[in-house]
Amino acid sequence: MKKKVAFIYFDDLHHILHFIGVAAELSKNDNIRVDILTYSSEHKYLKHLIELLKADNINLIEVKTYKIRQWIDKIKKRKRPSPLFLTKHNKKIMKSYDFLVFTDFKTIYFNKNNKTKFIYLRHGSGDRAYGYNIPKLEEFDLLLLAGKKILNRILNEGLKNKNYKIVGYPKFDIAIVEQKNESIFKNNNKTILYNPHNSWELSSWYKNGNEILEFFYTQKEYNLIFAPHINLFNDKKYISPKILKKKYFNAKNILIDLGSEKSSNMSYTLSADVYIGDVSSQVYEFIFKSRPCLFINSNKIEWTNDPNYLHWSLGKVLSDVSNLKNELKNIEETHQKFKQIQTELFQDTFDISNEISSSKRAANEINQFINE
Repeated sequence: MKKKVAFIYFDDLHHILHFIGVAAELSKNDNIRVDILTYSSEHKYLKHLIELLKADNINLIEVKTYKIRQWIDKIKKRKRPSPLFLTKHNKKIMKSYDFLVFTDFKTIYFNKNNKTKFIYLRHGSGDRAYGYNIPKLEEFDLLLLAGKKILNRILNEGLKNKNYKIVGYPKFDIAIVEQKNESIFKNNNKTILYNPHNSWELSSWYKNGNEILEFFYTQKEYNLIFAPHINLFNDKKYISPKILKKKYFNAKNILIDLGSEKSSNMSYTLSADVYIGDVSSQVYEFIFKSRPCLFINSNKIEWTNDPNYLHWSLGKVLSDVSNLKNELKNIEETHQKFKQIQTELFQDTFDISNEISSSKRAANEINQFINE
């Protein structure tokens, strides 16, 4: 009898590239049924990737929600139901699987006495404390990790669950396949990616975001890609895109992307010349190719020697953006100080093999775990 594995996709599209390659590789095994459990939607991007990867064996299963909840979501213009709501009210179908693969902490409504095993395939590779929640990590039976940076930190912070495997970063496999090398701007000017996080306490957007947009609006010698965290303008807890001035959308040297596929599939992190941000893990994807980074410390954080801000060692940290013009003017010279640390930290963060893809490594580890 086939073992049943479900990849849980109750979140936004920025989770997809972290699991879809692994699901595709695992689905090649005749002894394993691979499903993706998700919410009711068109799922155009997810279906596109399944077709791109020729993963016809994957079954896309849409779980149901209550009609009253559907009505509430429609009235409130929510793009999808709450992930925790879906988890809480679909435990029965989830427990019918032998293995569940999560890209986030969604095991809250389960107890560990059931037969279903939990596998953690982390989305992102950043340094925020959120990703190193030891009690939540302990709930998983298998941890699939990108590299030794993450492993060393969770061990140092007290992880007792020793069933972990380093598999690299499956997102890279899909992002590279997806790239089309299209020019974003019709000029040869330097392109800057501004990628603020959505967290109220950590993001540079709330204090400096409009100032940064205005700077690039007036400085036409630069191009700007404004691609914040997908939830900054798309989550009910945060802000409305209506606050953005129309002139920024109309500017020829500014591209604003508040949550398309390209904001998540590394189209911008691979094509930009300079990264400006705060705490998003996308900076680690940006240094796939070593390039200049600037970090905006809007909240006056004492960050030195704080592991939650390890990534701020990848570039210069600014306490405000009043001198952004000079910083960009000298950015290549400044970058020379950070090239070595970028190389070292990239290698610590991502254990990439030239012989086997990260997706296949992760699938192999899941397959081995299934057969234990």
